[in-house]
Amino acid sequence: GVPFLLDACQAVGQLDIDVDAIGCDLLSGTGRKYLRGPRGTGFLYASENILDGLTPAQPDHHGADWTALDRYEFAAGATRFEHWEHSHAAWLGLGVAVAVALDIGVDRIQRTVALRAKDLRARLVDAGMNVHDQGLARCGIVTMTHPRIESADVRARLGELDINTSTTFAGSARADMEARDLPPMVRMSVHCTTTSAELERTVDAVRAL
Repeated sequence: GVPFLLDACQAVGQLDIDVDAIGCDLLSGTGRKYLRGPRGTGFLYASENILDGLTPAQPDHHGADWTALDRYEFAAGATRFEHWEHSHAAWLGLGVAVAVALDIGVDRIQRTVALRAKDLRARLVDAGMNVHDQGLARCGIVTMTHPRIESADVRARLGELDINTSTTFAGSARADMEARDLPPMVRMSVHCTTTSAELERTVDAVRAL
């Protein structure tokens, strides 16, 4: 009887997601990450089993009907969570991003991303870097630290070479990073479009720092 909300923002677009197999009541996703859609877009899946029991925090006249001076009724289905004001261009962009992912095939994307990430981890370890990823099935997000250079400096110097990475701090993953006493880490995200040549160039650049 406890509602199950799953944040799948990092997974949608790189992993084959099946809400029925997961058994979640709600699942949220974003457009700007592995779907490669516009920033500021996303979606919420809501199971029909729980939908009528959910109360939106800020309904407007699109998500609810003002039926009397002191009463309103929520719209049927997930429309109750939508707002009248939204970016039509961004929604269309998100739709195109989803269509591209489906055209490529999510199962194909998942296999390719896992292969590229495994290759990147092996190359980084061979170059003397510390790779911090755990799990039985690791995804396309690779986290590493340099044995001598701070992660923020690694990210900045790679950026000068047009190699885009980011830095992960404890504030983004406190439960994991504090439990393992991890320092800030360099985050490298590969996609199905990432080539072996790009991985080689990136690791060569890290090794040369």
